[in-house]
Amino acid sequence: MLDLDISYNADIKVDAGFTEKTPIAGIKSIKLEGILRVILAPLIEDSPIFGALTVYFPHRPVLELQWTGFAHLLNIPGLQTLSEKELMNQIGQIIIAPQHFSHPLAARFDLAKLQFLEPWVRPSLYFIAFLLPCRESKGQIH
Repeated sequence: MLDLDISYNADIKVDAGFTEKTPIAGIKSIKLEGILRVILAPLIEDSPIFGALTVYFPHRPVLELQWTGFAHLLNIPGLQTLSEKELMNQIGQIIIAPQHFSHPLAARFDLAKLQFLEPWVRPSLYFIAFLLPCRESKGQIH
């Protein structure tokens, strides 16, 4: 299992319209940040060693888009949040936990043989401990 910290920021040109010369809407830049979990499992005896590749985001990634044309109106703060939230909801139905994308790597591997039908989302607990001197013991730690 690999957790990849993805930070993708790029200028792109995506235009939509009736003709090439008159784009109605488009996107000029995209930013995507989040953790992408990649699972190569199970181990098999033959090449390519792994039976399947499973990919998903354990937590909702951050998506920012810069719109052009009439879609430029979506850059207004309230509308931008709404459009990006709706787009992330659509992506979430495909690849954000508990949804995932699995693809067989071995020619005859059946995805039903995967031991995990739901993606692995495990809670993490962090404990921070430190020692304080007792006032009554004159600096000695108990």
